[in-house]
Amino acid sequence: MTDSADHPRILIEEERPDNGDPLADLIGQGLLTEHSDGRKTLRLTRPLSLRFRKPGGEEREETLEELTFRRATGADLREVGKHTRDNAVAAALTLTSRLTGQPERVIDQLDGEDASNAAVVANGFFGTPRRNGKN
Repeated sequence: MTDSADHPRILIEEERPDNGDPLADLIGQGLLTEHSDGRKTLRLTRPLSLRFRKPGGEEREETLEELTFRRATGADLREVGKHTRDNAVAAALTLTSRLTGQPERVIDQLDGEDASNAAVVANGFFGTPRRNGKN
């Protein structure tokens, strides 16, 4: 292929190869940070504007730009297990709410891409079960 000023140049963006590890993909995209204490912080691609109103009527606004997930517990597993049989998506969003401390009504307003990324992060706390001491 020759490079000539007489021909138009076209840039074709090649997709990144899928390495099979969605958490690594999020880290590679600069969207996920893993902390030494096990927490994970997901940067939202579409931040949310949240309005808070106190009982006296005073309002304030905050922008939610990231979600920080704590490590999951057995109680989280039990709660998610109640939803998994019916709807895996609902279970992942419930788990996202539990692990981030954000109300479900906030999680429900996430952009689809952010909700999908959050589900990947939440589910990433559950490793592959070991069999006979081996993966």
